[in-house]
Amino acid sequence: MSKNIEISDQDASRRHLLRAGAVAGVVAAGAIASAPAADAAPGQAVLQGRTNNAASTSTVITSSGAQPTLVGRNTGSGAAASFQSTTSNGFAGGTKAPDRYGLSASNTATAPGNGAAVAASGNRNAGVIVNTANADKYAIRAANLSTQLGSAGAVLADGGTGVGLVASTDADDVPAIASSGALVALGPVIVADPSGLISFVAGVVPVFGASSAGSPTVQFSGNATLTAGGASFALDPDTADALDLSAASVVVTPNSGPMPNLWATVSESGQLTITGGTADGVVSYLVTAPTLMEVAARRAAPDYPALVDRAREARSV
Repeated sequence: MSKNIEISDQDASRRHLLRAGAVAGVVAAGAIASAPAADAAPGQAVLQGRTNNAASTSTVITSSGAQPTLVGRNTGSGAAASFQSTTSNGFAGGTKAPDRYGLSASNTATAPGNGAAVAASGNRNAGVIVNTANADKYAIRAANLSTQLGSAGAVLADGGTGVGLVASTDADDVPAIASSGALVALGPVIVADPSGLISFVAGVVPVFGASSAGSPTVQFSGNATLTAGGASFALDPDTADALDLSAASVVVTPNSGPMPNLWATVSESGQLTITGGTADGVVSYLVTAPTLMEVAARRAAPDYPALVDRAREARSV
């Protein structure tokens, strides 16, 4: 038995519209899915993985908790953050807390290497510029926290073909460099007073145990073993060049027992001669000589006047 069902024209039209609407919805959804993502512009949400252009506006993020306001982590080989400016500072940071840091950086590697907590390259400008307006604070404070004796320290200054370290002060009664232990330099040391006049020059002189840097004379000593004819040897040429040996005095003292007719002289060229004594006898000598202050300074550093100018410029940085 069959039953005929009649479909009116109105029902057919309604079903046709429903089918057409469904197809149109699928097409529209596909178009949305395949459309290219737009970059975020001012007033829009920040899009991850896309370029966000704030134009002339600023993007400000604030928080009030104990955790950092913004955290960036990169588990790959790239940097966690990169800041660059065309006409201003690449990064501007600071703090209002007196016991906190405007910039805090650390290297958390568990093994020693050639890295550092902070690396700065000035290219054709200064690498780092620091200053303070507090007379009781240091513009730079460095400390090596190791409790073991090693070959390094708190500060290493390498001038390449230039000056390794320039220190100056405007105060007459305050030293430009103060050391609570031994001060070692791998080159000539030039100390100038605020007027620009040399007060002491030390190259290899500290090897002999030089006297105070404020003294106009230098004393150095050593031991010598005599032959039947005494002993004769040349002083270090750098030492001889730094001293006025024409006005030097020499004292010689026997160490291994009484010795007759001991006598010692030193020539202007730096030749120390000891006569008398006994063969195989050991003597000590002490040479006292004034420094050739200005002359030695110019020999140690031909551009000494420029060094004084640099020291004065450093005070204004």
